[in-house]
Amino acid sequence: MLTRCSALRRNWRHGLTTRRRHRPVSCGLALWPQSTSCLPTGLSLLRWKPPTPITLRCRTGTPEDLTSALARHELDVVITDRPPAGDEDFRWYLNPLSQSAISLFAEPALAQRLAPGFPDSLDGFPFLASALEAPYYQQLMQWFRDRGIRLNEAAEIDDSALIKVFGRAGLGVFAAPTVIREEVCRQYQVEEIASIEAVRDQIYALYGVEGMRHPGIQAICSGR
Repeated sequence: MLTRCSALRRNWRHGLTTRRRHRPVSCGLALWPQSTSCLPTGLSLLRWKPPTPITLRCRTGTPEDLTSALARHELDVVITDRPPAGDEDFRWYLNPLSQSAISLFAEPALAQRLAPGFPDSLDGFPFLASALEAPYYQQLMQWFRDRGIRLNEAAEIDDSALIKVFGRAGLGVFAAPTVIREEVCRQYQVEEIASIEAVRDQIYALYGVEGMRHPGIQAICSGR
């Protein structure tokens, strides 16, 4: 997977290869339309290390498919950035995990040119959009509108790795959670223009009644 998934793999490597008496955690990672980024694995999960090793079975898919799989008991937990649509036949719990500010990035020369005059320097500047359905995207656009700044949405790209490649090529500015800025800058050779604390990317764990008794889900939700 992409940036945040690779970080998750590093943190859970021991758990993935060690069997315990508890059954594995079947985890669904929600991928929203217009984005193939592994958004749910960021934030607190980047640094989460279970007190005892567990086995994690990871599955990606659309929010609708994963929520249905959760209702059918094919998954133990779904990590997502928003509540699901109402379902009277399925009782679910939504546990906030963590949140991050949003940062803007660009090719180093562009970032150094745009940073001093931010945010006015971005008025009319090409913006590379990916996660159009993500809650933070609408917050970000509103944040700029409130300041009279109009971004030029130069592209809508449904692959978050590709959008960073375009950004590295100097084709525009792109957004990503501040919590992964070091990895974004290192992997894609870009620089941060600014971090916007007022715009937040929120991550949740969604699970059913059975999940309340699963030690792996309890560890994820408690941040231990």
